[in-house]
Amino acid sequence: MRSGIPVRDRARLILVALAALAFPATAALARPAMMADHMHEHVVAAGPPDLSDMLFGGRSFASDAGRTMPHLARFRSDTGDSFILEVSGGGTAFLKYDDSGEVWALTPTPSARGDVIYKNDVGEPMVRTTRMGGLTVFTNDRPAGIAAAFMSTAPDLHKMLFSGPIAMLQVLVQASARVSRLAGRKVEFDAPDLAPSTEAIFADAANLTVQAFARVDHKGKIGHDAIARYDKVNFINGRPPGVKVIGEEVTITVTPDLGFAGRPSSQRISQVLFRR
Repeated sequence: MRSGIPVRDRARLILVALAALAFPATAALARPAMMADHMHEHVVAAGPPDLSDMLFGGRSFASDAGRTMPHLARFRSDTGDSFILEVSGGGTAFLKYDDSGEVWALTPTPSARGDVIYKNDVGEPMVRTTRMGGLTVFTNDRPAGIAAAFMSTAPDLHKMLFSGPIAMLQVLVQASARVSRLAGRKVEFDAPDLAPSTEAIFADAANLTVQAFARVDHKGKIGHDAIARYDKVNFINGRPPGVKVIGEEVTITVTPDLGFAGRPSSQRISQVLFRR
């Protein structure tokens, strides 16, 4: 008996049925490779790709990220460290560990399989997100990466820069005193072109500079000898953000309108201090 379904439609139904039957086997074969590639990652909230994705092409990373990766949230790594991550579509991401006062401004770099690696301003990877919502963080102790999982919602990191008036002179005096103790000589901190509306980001830059001096000093005698050469740190308004050394003076360039992305990280400052 002939079917009432046209030949072309019957062929299409058979193709879809075969694809559906083949999908579990394909997934089973692919699973070990996927586990090897993502052994350090944890999927925050995502299901397997549906049949239409497998047959007719997947969605973009931006689409998946919007569905599976919170824009702003607190995460916990497998080592127990918790942090806040803010990721915007295609732009700078911001990372802050709960046990640190530094907010890292990270630049996205596309990677294999639709992954995105976020790097700090010296090119070191700090976070990797996957197309399916996996999250990996990289630390000095775990340079190969460690999985992290969603914990909860989180406060906006940028509000840290707008918490009210800052006694900038006091910030500079305290920063100078801390670095002077480390260097064993007077190291003056100055911000000659500071405007009231930019105090918060300049204060943040001053605190990161103190951390950078301490980071170099922790290298032992060679580090202490390096920081003992400086006698002044100037903070100026300009672009791009950066750090340079001329003689015995360190100049930190701050771009206030970029927020946390408008000042060099403590890592970048320490590298310049040590490798002048």
